[in-house]
Amino acid sequence: MALISLPLQTGPSPIAVLGTLLLFSMGLAVTAHVAARYVVGDADPKRALLVGPWPAMVSVVGGTMTLPAAVTLPVAIALDAAAIRWAYGGTRRRTAIITVVHFTVTALVTLIVLVASIIWASRPT
Repeated sequence: MALISLPLQTGPSPIAVLGTLLLFSMGLAVTAHVAARYVVGDADPKRALLVGPWPAMVSVVGGTMTLPAAVTLPVAIALDAAAIRWAYGGTRRRTAIITVVHFTVTALVTLIVLVASIIWASRPT
């Protein structure tokens, strides 16, 4: 059985971009909270909502404008670190640790979701 490739979007409509941005912001806020809980201990979940939108905006704008990852990834990580420093305070060392853990947790969650969607798409019908 051959897999049929279907486009999910025909073009970057404003509603699609806004929905992607909101969903991605929430996902990054959850992983930011997990990272902060791992490093800080008792982190306020509301502060994670301040972190999620910044790297999400860079990713969505970069994807919409088809910018290479070599440009968008460093900018997203830098904005992530700045947002973490602003939201959680602390030293530069703690900010760097939370940023690295946030990047790692986000990459692992993304990998799990990607593999799960591949398995789901290849299931027998």
